[in-house]
Amino acid sequence: MNLTNQEIEIVKLICEQKTNKEIASIIHRSQRTVENHRVSLKHKTKSDNVVGVILYCIKNKIINI
Repeated sequence: MNLTNQEIEIVKLICEQKTNKEIASIIHRSQRTVENHRVSLKHKTKSDNVVGVILYCIKNKIINI
């Protein structure tokens, strides 16, 4: 499964405990776009929540912390 560069960036910002509003400001997108990316990430990774998304990304070496 391929995540977009934008989705990976959002996961990294989520790991930094940024809010949707903060993420939107950083990536120069609307807050609604960030919310849509979160939903897409949960769907793509078959996760019920953002913790599942982060675990998926760590286990599959998409991000490292």
